Amino acid sequence: MTLEELSQTYRENYPNGLPVGGMYHFALIQQILESFERYNLKYEVKEVFAANNNDRYRPGVTIANDVALEKGDKSLEAHILRRVYANIELTGSDDPEWHFNCAVAYHQKGIQVAFGPMVYVCHNQTIMSAEDIFSTQKISQCKGEERLERDVTAMLSGVNDYVERFGERMQVMAKTVKDWKRRPFLPEDFRHVLADLMLSRVAHDSKDPHIHQAEDYPLTSSQINAACERYLQLEYEKSRMATCDPTYWEAFNTFNTDLKPGRAEIPSIVGQSIGLFKSFEKCYIDSVFKDE
Repeated sequence: MTLEELSQTYRENYPNGLPVGGMYHFALIQQILESFERYNLKYEVKEVFAANNNDRYRPGVTIANDVALEKGDKSLEAHILRRVYANIELTGSDDPEWHFNCAVAYHQKGIQVAFGPMVYVCHNQTIMSAEDIFSTQKISQCKGEERLERDVTAMLSGVNDYVERFGERMQVMAKTVKDWKRRPFLPEDFRHVLADLMLSRVAHDSKDPHIHQAEDYPLTSSQINAACERYLQLEYEKSRMATCDPTYWEAFNTFNTDLKPGRAEIPSIVGQSIGLFKSFEKCYIDSVFKDE
């Protein structure tokens, strides 16, 4: 839907009259766009959509019966949207490595805003660090409490400060993308990443307090299996065509594919993306260190 259509949907309030979650979804997105405009950052809203879920008491998409009786159950005004996702492409360069995304997730558990380079256009993205995320919901991969503001207005203030210096951060991220596109991802790197992902999952699920880790694992077991299959298919195609080894960036894309709306839970995507990048980053640093 468009942002204008989103603004016409039902406005859910607390009994005291204030918006549920601290701010209406359309107002949240609009304030972020105003930050971009304030600092002359070019953008394009690629998509805004709502997603339902299995929450029995507060489903992601439902109908306000009183409004439906008056305007019909197909009207925008009758729709209560509690899970809204916006994908905004930050442009300004002809170089695709300098195109980045801002993802906004508005849902029953809180609000998340994250920045990162685009991997597959309009859907999942690479979130490189907790520095690139702002949230009103606790995220296990984020240690910096300053980025976890319970108040949405304070969170948006942090987003505004980030946007003001986004040019510097974008250069750092662009250099990482270029470095990963140049470096081959060797079989030992694949084993390294796979072991790290498996150990993270086992440590998180363990009941033993000596090895249990509170951080959510980057990928579930089924996501790891699917990612491995995609990577092996990539490796086969490369060998069949007698080309060079897959690059770190290509390998990362095969693992990152499932971290997008429709394949993973929106509230979990941000933390999973950060954790996955950490696993590849550790492997990359070890690989470079060995060369030296």
